[in-house]
Amino acid sequence: MLYKCHYNLLTTQTSSNIKSVSAEQFFKIYQVIQTTPIHIWQKKLSIEPVFLKLIPLSASLIKVILQTCKLQEIIISDNSLRTGLFIREWNRLKQEKRI
Repeated sequence: MLYKCHYNLLTTQTSSNIKSVSAEQFFKIYQVIQTTPIHIWQKKLSIEPVFLKLIPLSASLIKVILQTCKLQEIIISDNSLRTGLFIREWNRLKQEKRI
């Protein structure tokens, strides 16, 4: 839903639990999240559930994301290797009053 909403493409493979996107798509999505004002998100989709289900990660991609996005940690669920980094980042930006 998030990817379709901003890119209008159907390149993601989805199931009820998880959305799989390439590393390139992931960073494009991350850039959209960083640069889109909060009032636009609130009108289009439910933020937190989408972020939790966005992408399965490999250990090397986790490292790249942590370094590139300058994050402290990534939350991993018990179902699969998934990221809660968007919620973490969203909360950090809220605390800094940037959104």
